[in-house]
Parts: sequence; C-alpha cells; structure tokens
Amino acid sequence: MKKNLSLIIAILIMSSVFSSCTKIKEDNTSSKVTDSDIDKTEIVESAVEEEQNILFTWKINLDGVDYILPFDFSELKANGFRLDKTDDWPLNGRSYSVDAVCPMIRGKFLRSLYWNPTDTPMKYSNCKIGQIEIDVKSRYKLILPGGLKFDINTTPQDVIDMYGDPYRLSEQDTYTEITYMQGEFSRVDFYFYTQDEKMKENNYVILQNFAG
Repeated sequence: MKKNLSLIIAILIMSSVFSSCTKIKEDNTSSKVTDSDIDKTEIVESAVEEEQNILFTWKINLDGVDYILPFDFSELKANGFRLDKTDDWPLNGRSYSVDAVCPMIRGKFLRSLYWNPTDTPMKYSNCKIGQIEIDVKSRYKLILPGGLKFDINTTPQDVIDMYGDPYRLSEQDTYTEITYMQGEFSRVDFYFYTQDEKMKENNYVILQNFAG
C-alpha cells in the first residue's frame, strides 16, 4: 500500500513539473511574439508621425532669417519690416486682423495677419504674426519646414513629395491647390498656376498657425 501511495505521489509530482515547464515555455513564446509586434508598431508609428509633423514644426527661413510661426511682430521689425498702419491701433483680445500688409524697407511686401492671443486689447506692434502669405513675385527667399524652397521652380509634386498626402488636393485645368491641416486653427495652403508659365509668378503659399 505504501509503495502504491509513493508511486501515485511521484506521478503527481512529475505531472505537475511537466505541466509547469510547458506553461512557462508557452508564456515565454507568447511574450516574445507580443514584444516583437509592439516594437515594430512603435517604429512604424514614429516614422509616420515624424513625416506628418515636418510641416507643422512651423519653422521657416525668410531672406536668411529663421522664424517659427506664430512669432512676435518685433522679430519682423528687427529685420526691416514696419507696420502698414500709420497708427498703432489696438487689437481686441482673442482676435486677429484681416487687412495687414507689412512693407519692407527694400520695397517688398509680406501680407500677414496680426494675432492677439491674450484676453485684453493689445497694440499691433505688440501682437504676434499668426499668418503670412508669400507669392513668388515678391522675390522673397523662402525656405519652408524640412528645407523645401518655395520659388518659381517649385511644383505641386515637390510639395507632396516633401510633406506627404495632403488633407485636400484640388487639381483643376488652370491651377492646383494643396491644403494641409493641423487641428482647427492651423493650416498651410499652396496655390499653383499650372496652365500658363507666365502665371507661375503668382504661385503662393499661406501659413496659418493660431494655435501656437
């Protein structure tokens, strides 16, 4: 009887050990597959996010000077711009202007929107620049985020190659319009005249960031 009992106990112990080893092996195998899948997913997502966010770093170079939109008007003033208004009018809180054009001392123009992100009125000269519009004929040397030069030779395909598929692409007989969006208050619009070579000087880009 004792021998039979000992045999039964031995069998139970061996069975328990074998079962534990099998479970550990299965758990380890499962864990390795999961970790690998997670790692691959993170790498892919990071690459996609970085590619999508290049444009929305908002860093541009205008005539050799770096700006990050939105930026203080004082930064433009330091590089030769002045207000287009004779009076330094106040701008209400949480609002932006609709008709601001900054002539540069050298005679070039930069169409822009002044933005007051505070709750109280603020003079234009103390506001931020939340949007700029630049066309090719203004002869600015403009480098967009990621190093893309915007000039008479820039094409719609250059933009898509640099920034990926846009939020909106409108291809018409005479022009192509490309829009990239980031949230509700930040966007970049490219407008290209594609039919007449002489019209390329009117190609323009609008960068708007009221969320910075």
